[in-house]
Amino acid sequence: MDNRATSETNGTDMHISQLEPETLTNICIEVDPEPTPDRLMGRIGEAYPALRLRHVLTDSDWYRIGGVVRPDATPVADNLAEWVDRESEGSLETLLSRYGESGLMATAFIGRTHYFVAPTGDGAMDFDQIEVEEVEEVIERPLFSDSMLPDSLEDIIDPILTAHLEPQPLGASRYVFRRAVSMSDRVGELASEYTGDARFRRFLDDWEHASAVQASRFCYQFVVTEFPYLSDSGDHLHEVKLLSPLARLLPGLRAAGDQPSEALARRLREVDQAAGFPMAWYFLMISSRFMPITTVQAIHQDLERARGRFGFLAERDMKILGRWIANPYYL
Repeated sequence: MDNRATSETNGTDMHISQLEPETLTNICIEVDPEPTPDRLMGRIGEAYPALRLRHVLTDSDWYRIGGVVRPDATPVADNLAEWVDRESEGSLETLLSRYGESGLMATAFIGRTHYFVAPTGDGAMDFDQIEVEEVEEVIERPLFSDSMLPDSLEDIIDPILTAHLEPQPLGASRYVFRRAVSMSDRVGELASEYTGDARFRRFLDDWEHASAVQASRFCYQFVVTEFPYLSDSGDHLHEVKLLSPLARLLPGLRAAGDQPSEALARRLREVDQAAGFPMAWYFLMISSRFMPITTVQAIHQDLERARGRFGFLAERDMKILGRWIANPYYL
């Protein structure tokens, strides 16, 4: 249970501006990846002892387009897209005539992202978030294949169908510092009425008014990822997605079924107990979009009876759930 200790109430005196990207980058270079990022977190803590860092989540199994290597794995280019653009001069035929028989291979970056947080105050978004990627480059596929001829340059850069090989590592995995961000500085833009995410703004309001705020810190239950985009009118906007370590409980919730039942009631209580705060299932439901509206409506009706199988919620939490029933939303 992540109860707030009195000593943590005011957070750390350290501001994110004091975290030097060069120092964090060097720490990532010096530390070799291990099954858990504990040693990495320890090194960051040694460099910044005022930072009460906690590893919250590892988001695994992402993929990115890599570069180009020869059949013997010697490098040709670090960026496949830039290489295709430069060597093709905009023509698929030109690229094929130059390199179609070369045996060149495309690489990919596979990895996971470690999220660390440190509270800086009492508000939901009063925390610093440090993100470190664990990256490995692998030989993924032949750049050209006689059995699957490309129809366009895009088919060479990121083909839908291709002859994938068993990934062949090009070296050891490594840590790469991604970013350190003060969420107390970012929330103004991410939750802005003009450029922010209205659903995220409502989610924060729900959290601030729920019983959860008395039992746990927001940053121990969720990490914030943001996706900037252009609106149809050309405005720069932001969409927010929350990742949660509680997502490990989702398979059990889905297995309990879409209809209210004793099994689902039991699983919702287990989520709350695992999270250490009431109505954890509600916040996970919104951030993960795993429960249909009709099921939540039935849970709400049961809770209104106060002695139903889904238990009991404090009045403040019932008001939040009632507002959701009247106007449902998901992130």
